[in-house]
Amino acid sequence: WISGSRWRICIIIEWGRFTSTDGQVKVDLPAPAAHAGVDLTYTTIQTPTHSLPPGKRGLRLFRLIAENSEGNTINQFEANYNLEVSYTDADLAKLGILENTLKLYFYNPATGQWILIGTTLDAPNNKATGTLDHFTDFALLGDPVAQPTVRSLFLPLIQK
Repeated sequence: WISGSRWRICIIIEWGRFTSTDGQVKVDLPAPAAHAGVDLTYTTIQTPTHSLPPGKRGLRLFRLIAENSEGNTINQFEANYNLEVSYTDADLAKLGILENTLKLYFYNPATGQWILIGTTLDAPNNKATGTLDHFTDFALLGDPVAQPTVRSLFLPLIQK
């Protein structure tokens, strides 16, 4: 189903692997017993709903929500899962983000802060991967490309 200007997709996970329809986010959940009957909702976030950390730019922002068969939200898993977020070189150039600074973050609503996730960056394949045990809002953030400064050059006037 689709809601408003954002894509909102609900998929039932059977084998523990979820890939968003836009192909940008992959979730690899632990053993099947840990996620049997779980519905996963992926929603892209177009405009940050929470202030980003100082000096960071958002490349991918999204929300993951899991619900069991009774419709109860699952906030915590018993085991860790892998989260993989893809990006393109064109996205980096368009947003002016340095690739080697990309890191995954999750939003902690209790503290109102973005928390850094241990991130493995696979730059040749344009992927960032982290390991977590819960769902919330997530972001792939990086530092902006330094803007060149313009210096004026004044040469003394030589008189002949």
